[in-house]
Amino acid sequence: MKVLLIRANRNGADREALAGVGIESLTDRYLDISRVENPQGAQALLRALQEPIEKWLVLTSQNALHYWQAQLPPGAVEEAISTTPMRFAALGALTAEMLSDIGGRDIVIPDTNTSVGLADLIGKNEPREVVLPSGSISMKSIPTTLIPQGFVVHEEVFYHTQPTREKPPTAGKLRENGIDAVLLRSPSAVRIFMDQNPQLDDSVALVCAGQTTAKQVKKLGREPQLVSPDPSPSSVATALSLFIQEHS
Repeated sequence: MKVLLIRANRNGADREALAGVGIESLTDRYLDISRVENPQGAQALLRALQEPIEKWLVLTSQNALHYWQAQLPPGAVEEAISTTPMRFAALGALTAEMLSDIGGRDIVIPDTNTSVGLADLIGKNEPREVVLPSGSISMKSIPTTLIPQGFVVHEEVFYHTQPTREKPPTAGKLRENGIDAVLLRSPSAVRIFMDQNPQLDDSVALVCAGQTTAKQVKKLGREPQLVSPDPSPSSVATALSLFIQEHS
C-alpha cells in the first residue's frame, strides 16, 4: 500500500511511522500554512498568560503555538509558564508533547481527540480564564462551550491554512501515482483534498486521524475507510497496518 501525505508541514513523522510498519508513503503538499501578522494580538495573549491568577493554556495545534511564539521575544511563553499559575490542555499527544517541551505539566487530553471533547473536559472545572492561540479556520467549540459557563476566553489568530498555489501533481491522478490511501489530519485538509479530487476513485481509502476529521469527510458525502482513535503518527500507522491485514 502507498499512502499519500498532504500536510503543509510535519509529514516526516508520519512518513517514518508508516515506514516502521512497512507501509510506503508519498508526500505531495495540498496545503500551505502562512503566518498571520498579529503582533498586538501576540502581546495581548502573552499579557493574559502573565496575569498572576490561575488560568488555562489551551493548544489545539502545534502550528498555533509555533506562530504565536514567532511573534514574541524568545522564551517569553516559557517564562510566563514557569512564573504564573496555570493549567494545561491540548488536543492530541503531539500537541501535548510540544506543550510539555516548553514547561507544560499535568496536561489534560480528551479521549475523543476533538475540540468539543477538549472543551467539555475543561468545562468540568471551575470557570477561569483561557488563553487560546488559534488558526484562522479553527473550530469554535472551545469558546462557544466555555464562555456560557463563565470562562473568559482570550483567543488570537496567528496562522492561516489555504490550498497550495500550484495544483498538486497527484491531484486527479491518485491511481496513476499508485496511491491506495490518503491520510487526512484536519477538516481543512479534507475540504482542500476533496476539492482537488472531485472524482475520487472509490478504491482510494480515506484514512482519518480523529473523529473531527472523519465528520468532515462524511459531511462531504464520503465514508472514511479508517478512523484512528489517536492522531499520533505511531497510532495511525499501527491502525493502518491492522486495517491492511484485516482486508488483505
